Amino acid sequence: MKFFALALVPLLLLANCSKNPRTPIVADSKEISSQKPTGEQVDIKVKWVVGKKFFHRNTLDQKSTVHIAGVLTPVVQHLQQEQEYSIEVLKANLNETTIEMELLSQKIKINAGEDKLDFDSKSQNKNDPDNVLAPIIQQIVGSKIQFILGSDGEIKKITGVDDILARVQRILPKEEAQSFQGMFSEDAFAQVIKFYMLHGLPTRPVKRNEQWNAKSSMNLGPLGVMSFDDFYVLDEINFVGADSLFTIKRKGSISGSSSDNQKVVGSGFKIRSGSNVGFLIFHSGWGQIKESTTEMNLEMSMKIPNPNNPTGAMVDVNSDMLQKIKDEIYKAE
Repeated sequence: MKFFALALVPLLLLANCSKNPRTPIVADSKEISSQKPTGEQVDIKVKWVVGKKFFHRNTLDQKSTVHIAGVLTPVVQHLQQEQEYSIEVLKANLNETTIEMELLSQKIKINAGEDKLDFDSKSQNKNDPDNVLAPIIQQIVGSKIQFILGSDGEIKKITGVDDILARVQRILPKEEAQSFQGMFSEDAFAQVIKFYMLHGLPTRPVKRNEQWNAKSSMNLGPLGVMSFDDFYVLDEINFVGADSLFTIKRKGSISGSSSDNQKVVGSGFKIRSGSNVGFLIFHSGWGQIKESTTEMNLEMSMKIPNPNNPTGAMVDVNSDMLQKIKDEIYKAE
């Protein structure tokens, strides 16, 4: 079943990293908090200070049960992933900010039935010729990508992604290279910045127990688009010296779908049901989200190539998935 584990790698990698025609399951805001807003309003805004550098560690633990058409026994998959990256502020003024992301390391472990993959860019076996992920990830680790943000926080320009794509596409077959291009597009990297550093923060000053709604979407390349409809509440305010730590709870729904282009790996992708809960902690002194956690439950369907059919026919796949994701700043300079 190795063909299936590898076909899902694009979705798994991006889940780190985000609608379906059916009506989304909208979270009831009363379930987030039943308390009335209290206390003084606080302004929770990202700050970019030139010279500051933040080191992030992102971990993903994903368990899924996969049902493949024509196969009696479902495949149980377990993916564990850890990525480290840094964000440095190069320039900042009233009109725009330039930040640079460096991809520092990648660790990934996949168990899918009898198939297993294990890779750590920091290990001595990082050049293992039998590991299909090794040459790809080795081209990515150490890469630097720059983002220019406007005064409103929107990303205006990205540089450095084309270099990554060029290096990886040289070592991949044509079809896999096309999937990789969608998976590691400029839009995909932009989603990392938005989701882990900006998403969910209130656009206005709020009081404790005050709630707000935020919607966003993540481009999954050939798999289509994943959409989030989240409710947030400022749950706690704690203090560390002169700095405040704002804890924000999150609960919402997830949906997504792709085209039915039979020539695309992962075509027919659809999230039949999706929900997520979690929280984030904002550090006022750093002006950054210090930590965020998310637990997502997804029921999905998609099509993948059938390795037993040389004509390139696709096979239907259904998957139930539980993801636990954590992103934290483990060092600030």
